[in-house]
Amino acid sequence: MSQREPWLTSAVGELRPIFEAHNFPLPEKIRVTCGFPSKFARAINRAMGEWHPPSSSADGHHEIFISPVESDPWSVLAHWCMNSVTLLRLTMVTVVLSPPLPRRCT
Repeated sequence: MSQREPWLTSAVGELRPIFEAHNFPLPEKIRVTCGFPSKFARAINRAMGEWHPPSSSADGHHEIFISPVESDPWSVLAHWCMNSVTLLRLTMVTVVLSPPLPRRCT
């Protein structure tokens, strides 16, 4: 479906003021797309998505992949946007998590 990526990009824009209102401003450079997680993520569990830090992107973007089989992409996107704010300090190249949205965001 050609509408997924523009919808996800627009959704990040809609999430920005919500995160800013809670003192968690989102990074300026976030790229979101629909795609299956890496083999590593699939080996651990059925990952809802995947986040890659700017250091693994050629142009310094946070890269977020949302699984195309997710029934609630809005919550998944909010989860990974929160991770782009809080997990940037980790030294891992890929972070794969599947818990619900952190309580401080709800």
